[in-house]
Amino acid sequence: MSLISDRLDTFLNRLTGLGGSKDKGSQVVVNTNRIALRQDERDAIGRHEGYAVAWLDRVANEGTLSGWYIEDLDSRRHFSEVERLERELQVYQRMWMALWSGMRDGAALVLMVTKDAQGNRPSLSTPMEDSEKLVALHHFDAGEFQTLTWDTDVASPNFRKTKTWSINPSVSGDTSRGGRNLTDDLQRLSSGVHWTRVLYVPGRPLTDRERHANNGLDGSVLDSVWDALKDQRQIDQGGAVLAQEMMQSVLKVAGLEKLEESDIAQALISRMQTLAQAKGLLGTLLIRADDEYSQKAVSASGFRDLKNAVRSTWSAVTRMPETIGYGATPGGLNTDGEAGRKAWDRELSLSAQRLRLRPALERLYEVMLRSIDGSPANWRLKFNDLGTLTLKERAEVMNKNALTDKVNITAGVYTAEFVREHRYGTNGYAFELPPADMVKGTPTPGTALSGPQGRHVIEVQTQVAKGGMSRAAGISNLIYTLGVSREVASEIMADHGEAFVVEPEDVVATPAAVDNSSQDQPGSQK
Repeated sequence: MSLISDRLDTFLNRLTGLGGSKDKGSQVVVNTNRIALRQDERDAIGRHEGYAVAWLDRVANEGTLSGWYIEDLDSRRHFSEVERLERELQVYQRMWMALWSGMRDGAALVLMVTKDAQGNRPSLSTPMEDSEKLVALHHFDAGEFQTLTWDTDVASPNFRKTKTWSINPSVSGDTSRGGRNLTDDLQRLSSGVHWTRVLYVPGRPLTDRERHANNGLDGSVLDSVWDALKDQRQIDQGGAVLAQEMMQSVLKVAGLEKLEESDIAQALISRMQTLAQAKGLLGTLLIRADDEYSQKAVSASGFRDLKNAVRSTWSAVTRMPETIGYGATPGGLNTDGEAGRKAWDRELSLSAQRLRLRPALERLYEVMLRSIDGSPANWRLKFNDLGTLTLKERAEVMNKNALTDKVNITAGVYTAEFVREHRYGTNGYAFELPPADMVKGTPTPGTALSGPQGRHVIEVQTQVAKGGMSRAAGISNLIYTLGVSREVASEIMADHGEAFVVEPEDVVATPAAVDNSSQDQPGSQK
């Protein structure tokens, strides 16, 4: 009995020690012996429980399928290779499943399979070397791995966490493929995989102390919402029973007292079969003159309020607004729908992307970029916007960005070349710009400018000479981008914008257009 009550709820009745649905009261105490969902129970809920499946699918879909990209701050040479590796390694599929199963079970692992410079498989129990090339990614759920050893090195960034994992994947089929014995690979996986060779995607984060008690895994998000999920399903089941009993048929059969006791049951069964057949064929009931038939209605008042209450609870524990989780119509002046969407996007951005995905993705792309050119590049990971803009909304945002870019270019915050490269780059239109540090390095007096610096100076001088930028703004631009003093920037600007001015392209200066009336010219006559 104690096991049943422990599974039913998080709270117990202080007086009785029970926690069933019929044993509630004002005196409650936290159940510290509550049994967590087993792996087979989480598997069944993840396959068959509609509310949980819809919630996990939505988090995984919007958290991963909206996409991310690598912004290379040095050059664009990596993008084509990165996209090729993403397709070959099925990065999005692996991370989708890792996020989905990590929330369900508490953690998920993605193994990074590599080869060394000679094309051999390195030892899985040793740290990954920088020279190793990434060749495959494989996902494992919590039912396939466990902590083998703990990291006890205080100087390690992984201190108190799992040092090596024992992975025991479920496989079937031929164990000998491609000249290798699958049994040997499985033995290597179970013997220990170093933490630098896996991507760890957590569920609900636990402290190091709690993680030690949980075999190295974080908490299951599904388990933390189990009470609300159970209550909601019980209300649905009660509603199904109520719907079947909303109209009760009552039949009074006359003449039964004249029958033998052994014949009463047979007479009732025969009479009910006749009534059911008549109602099915003719749509009406045929009864004898002395029989009585009536129906009694059962009230369902209050069920809608009860259903709305458990829906609100489920929405609160999953942080998924009702307008999204249930497709509920926004009330009032249609503001809570937009607010709910923004709140959900913020929740996905913070919990699913930044907390669970970003650390694993940054580690993955670090290894991936080293596999491409042997050294990490100056890059950063950026997630695409979660919301989908309409064409009108997109045009309005692009117009505002264009006006902002124009003001910033005129003020000398950054150059038109910078906007061209980063706003309209190879990844398509970017709604956000990186820090304006494209022109790197500080020139010193007596030293030549680098290539990017020289091109930038020429562009600023040209804009000043044409009148597209004031001389003061041009000098401020050089101070900011080159990191020089105002005196040095003025020397670099020279006489652009003062004595040296370029006429606009649509005005052609000819000798006839120049006023020489006040000057003496050679060969002229007074």
